Amino acid sequence: MTKAYPAKLLLFGEYSIMQAAPALALPFWAYRANWSWSAAKERLASQQGLQLLLDSMAPNCCLDLERLGEDLRAGIWLQSDIPHGYGLGSSGSLVAAVYERYAKGEKARGEELILTLAQIEKAFHGQSSGIDPLVSYLRKGLFWEAGQSEILGQEIRLGESDRAQLFLLNTKIARQTAPLVQHYLQACAQADFPLAEQKELAQAHSLAISAYLGQEDEVLGTAFREISALQHRFFQRMIPADFKEIWQKGLEGGSYLLKLCGAGGGGFLLGYSQDWAATQGELSAFELLPLSLGQI
Repeated sequence: MTKAYPAKLLLFGEYSIMQAAPALALPFWAYRANWSWSAAKERLASQQGLQLLLDSMAPNCCLDLERLGEDLRAGIWLQSDIPHGYGLGSSGSLVAAVYERYAKGEKARGEELILTLAQIEKAFHGQSSGIDPLVSYLRKGLFWEAGQSEILGQEIRLGESDRAQLFLLNTKIARQTAPLVQHYLQACAQADFPLAEQKELAQAHSLAISAYLGQEDEVLGTAFREISALQHRFFQRMIPADFKEIWQKGLEGGSYLLKLCGAGGGGFLLGYSQDWAATQGELSAFELLPLSLGQI
């Protein structure tokens, strides 16, 4: 009962992953979930999520639903400090925990595993790539490209880096992923959808991933700027209104750049700083969390 399931950060690849572009997701142990039997005020909400899963799954699914039901009646719940509506994989951690504890028979591996986790998570989102629960389940990073995944021995940690600084900016706005994704998919179906620019965005994400993992800070900065500019132009709905001004200021010569972190609409924004001390001053009105890349 002591195993923990980390949050995940989708550093690069948001939305572009739906066009088979590369994506990088890493475990983020600043937030985590674990099973508990203790009494707490949060227990009811957690049990409601577990009950939703129990009610949504077919009797012949991969989970031992009878055992899950018995444990629920006995008081089990998933204790978690992963904020909901922030794109940190709160439902993914729940799926990972449920599958690890309640899977029937031998657990799936490889491609079958991600498909299985995606199927379970559909109970929450109606649609799932399986990436969120897979990162939490494996407790390792994931590089995803054209339907193929590569497991990475890296994770994201809180703390200042001795390289160019990535950071999270807390918008303190919870949001729902599904409506934002649906809006994007509807836009993709329109005749005037900017395919050329979306291809540029996918290429910038790919460059950012290779530069970040390869510790090429100058290349990372160039790729991050292109992502920030393209998202500012084409993803206005996903940028919270109160943060559009500072996003623009970053592009116009600030010490930082901003991009979406996940679906957008709230939660965290991901930032890149060329001068961390200056950025802290320029964004002193906001909660900033510095990030560093660590080895597992």
